[in-house]
Amino acid sequence: MNVLRLEPLPDELAHGYRGRVLMFNGLRHSAENLTLLAEWVQRQIEGADELSPVEVLAWLAGKSSEHFVRDHTTMPFRRSVATEQCELPHGSRLQRSLLVKRALCDTRRYACLCSQCVEEDVQFHGHSYWRRSHQMPGVYWCSKHGQPLHYARAPNPYSRFPSDWLRESCEQFCADWVSGLMGSDCIQRYVAICNDLLMSASPVPLSRALVGLRVRAAAKGLRVPDNTFSPELDDYVRSKVDQVWLTSLLSKDEFMVEGAACPRLNHSVISIAVIYAALMDSADEAVNDILDCERRYPAKPRDECVADKVDASVLREAYMAAKGNHVTVAAMLGLERRRVARALKPLGLPPIGTQDHGKVLAVIRQLIGGEVSLAQACQQHGLDLDYMRKRIDIGLAPLTGMLSELVSEPVEKVGRWPTGQRAPERVEALRKTIPDQCGRVGWSVTTSTI
Repeated sequence: MNVLRLEPLPDELAHGYRGRVLMFNGLRHSAENLTLLAEWVQRQIEGADELSPVEVLAWLAGKSSEHFVRDHTTMPFRRSVATEQCELPHGSRLQRSLLVKRALCDTRRYACLCSQCVEEDVQFHGHSYWRRSHQMPGVYWCSKHGQPLHYARAPNPYSRFPSDWLRESCEQFCADWVSGLMGSDCIQRYVAICNDLLMSASPVPLSRALVGLRVRAAAKGLRVPDNTFSPELDDYVRSKVDQVWLTSLLSKDEFMVEGAACPRLNHSVISIAVIYAALMDSADEAVNDILDCERRYPAKPRDECVADKVDASVLREAYMAAKGNHVTVAAMLGLERRRVARALKPLGLPPIGTQDHGKVLAVIRQLIGGEVSLAQACQQHGLDLDYMRKRIDIGLAPLTGMLSELVSEPVEKVGRWPTGQRAPERVEALRKTIPDQCGRVGWSVTTSTI
């Protein structure tokens, strides 16, 4: 977050304290300053409810929360790809939990600064300020001056100006290592992608961004399942970048540790950015692909998602080969598990545990024979009652669906055709509405044995 240029606050703001309080001057903990500021700002806004810290700072800067979050925080990058409420801009007051808990979150465990930027700020403004572009994960040099960044590892480093840390206690990243990173086209693209995402006004849906990513990966001959990143894609990205850099980028500790185990890629914005940087030759095209993914890769209607990929016969064969395990079916077909489950349900194929086939069959036979109740049969064979009920519901789904369509034409007597519906003429009329095996409609036969 950029430090605001604030004058000493009014005397009433320092009520209960001796002297005046300066924001970000290091004399008090920033949490105390923000609490005091919030109390004062709420008194200035008639009818204002409890304000979050970012709303307090936005009011002091004379901006809306949306504009302040977009211009002075890293949330536009951290939320550039999201799973919910993508229609709301960054900093919207309709997202109270985000404003309170995540708007001012740090992106790294230390604060980064460029010594040359600090000197220029002091000469021009009289003081220095923090730059968001220096706080992006995986960024270790100043894009403007091309020199390694310094970093301050201390609690609450942003409570002081960068010039304070530069004069007192901060270290510089290894120049030789940073020089090697700057020579990597892939890492340069990653930095450019992060800086562009930092300027986004609202997020894009994660599901659409992943569709675009899979399309780009397929162009490189890499297969990526719906709900995860494949090992081959993981290996491809690792072959393009410095391993220590990638480890520091994905690690929670996020510090350069030689020989440390590197976590696998995930669905975070950081992973998506580095994957796009590895797959594409242009950072601009990568950013356009991410931010415009809803138009480039529109979502299909839910009922078409699986139907146009796998037909019923293939689903049945995969179900048998996987012995009823939906997770294995999804892995075999390269589809998302929930989508496979939606496709298998109309076929009456529930998920079955690897050791439950015989037990489920025995329960069904006892239930059909009327020997015992469902609860008794489940207890006898060691199956959970809810587990069995769900599998019976799924297994009966096709029959239930067909019967639901038939109840609109009730018969006069249970189990029998209504009068006049058994005539050969009716049978022949029905036959003409159903295509034969060759696809002909309206076919007929001279002899019939129905």
